[in-house]
Amino acid sequence: MRSIEDIIAQEKDVQYTQRNKELFSYYTLTLINQEQAARRLRKRLKLVLWFMLPALVGLLLSPATGWLMNAFEGFSGVNFVRVLVMAAASYALAGVCVLALKRSRLLS
Repeated sequence: MRSIEDIIAQEKDVQYTQRNKELFSYYTLTLINQEQAARRLRKRLKLVLWFMLPALVGLLLSPATGWLMNAFEGFSGVNFVRVLVMAAASYALAGVCVLALKRSRLLS
């Protein structure tokens, strides 16, 4: 088995030629644009989570929405608070499963 230094020295000596430089540059620029778009999306999602989520929770916990939830419960017979709790629990469980799958994929 060769050492890593031998492999690096051997690869430095090899001259590679690019067949289609336009295709390579297009591919490279596409990868750069995808990475920048992903960063912008993550930044926007963080902003939404930090500003919109507390506002939504505050709206749901405010006394003004109590009459709306009571009207909904009286009309449909479904307890609105229980639906919200079930939705939050299911999203939390889905998030835990996604994190577990990501970590298992990274470890293997």
